[in-house]
Amino acid sequence: MKRSAIEAELTEKQEIVQRQTAGSSDAKPLLENAPAGVKFFSLMNAKRNVFIPSTKNFFGGLKVSKLKCDSGCNSMLLPISSLAELVDAFPTNTYRYSVTRGNATAGRTISLRVSPRQASALFTIRIADDLLNAQGIQKQSKLRFALCDEDKRHILQNPNLLQLTADSIQILGSTDICMQTRRSHGLLGQSVLANLASIKFLGCELYVDPFYYKFPGNFEELEQTVGRIKAQLDQHLPDDFDDWEDDDYGYEDD
Repeated sequence: MKRSAIEAELTEKQEIVQRQTAGSSDAKPLLENAPAGVKFFSLMNAKRNVFIPSTKNFFGGLKVSKLKCDSGCNSMLLPISSLAELVDAFPTNTYRYSVTRGNATAGRTISLRVSPRQASALFTIRIADDLLNAQGIQKQSKLRFALCDEDKRHILQNPNLLQLTADSIQILGSTDICMQTRRSHGLLGQSVLANLASIKFLGCELYVDPFYYKFPGNFEELEQTVGRIKAQLDQHLPDDFDDWEDDDYGYEDD
């Protein structure tokens, strides 16, 4: 591994540790004067896919670079870059792993659930941490990850890797599970969105605390808020944001 790549990896790990241990981020948010009630937001890219326009999303000790909101997902579904990275972030002596079944348009699927062994412990979630800092903080009791076919085979070949129960191993070995490719982005579903209101306006989706926003609202003020956010975002979008593609719906050229 080249020196620059090693330095980048170390910086990212330090970044994750800082956010795990800090009550709030010390860094100044990139977006100035964001309304207090805005928790996070999504933006449409050039391929008409709608993503949270930040790579600084943290789920406990794990960074997820690409996220989108999906109100049809009843919990959340996060990608696994590698099983080694997952176990490094959530070691089995502190976290419990289990396999669950689910249904998708393609058929029966499986996912990996991670929860703290200490019942009272919670995961700290920071969404778009560089843009809004503490406004994106949530707490969750479990995380759900999409299992691709490659990882499924690896776990079956190394059954002690995640210290799974016999029931979970049996689900992994089921023949009625459809083939799944590795996800490139995560989905935020109702476990995160249920207590938020959403406003879709001018190619931007705001996820807000209903306490701060009463409906029907002042659309002239909303237009100014969205315009201000989008104007600032032009300077801070990830370099490849317009190339991000949806794992579930894909992209069709005009």
